Amino acid sequence: MSINQLLDWNSATGMAEGFHVSPDGDTMISETQNVDNILQSAKEMSELTPGKEWKHAAYIPEAIWNQACREGWVNDKAKWKQWANNPDNKAFRTWPGKL
Repeated sequence: MSINQLLDWNSATGMAEGFHVSPDGDTMISETQNVDNILQSAKEMSELTPGKEWKHAAYIPEAIWNQACREGWVNDKAKWKQWANNPDNKAFRTWPGKL
């Protein structure tokens, strides 16, 4: 990408939105998130003994929530289970069981 412009930065969530223009004129809006704090919290919570009645299963980064909204699966329990059970998202899990 040739032209890069930061559109928005949220220091509380670590979210950044950028505008990019390629040499051939294609444009793209990107969304990135620094998830270091989320990963640390998930790790710390995973070391606690879960309750018997309610188990916190995972932290969901805002960038993933936004993706779910854009793609139309934000209210789809099966897709959230698929996301949570995906080994690529293991670091966000706070409970190791399968959902």
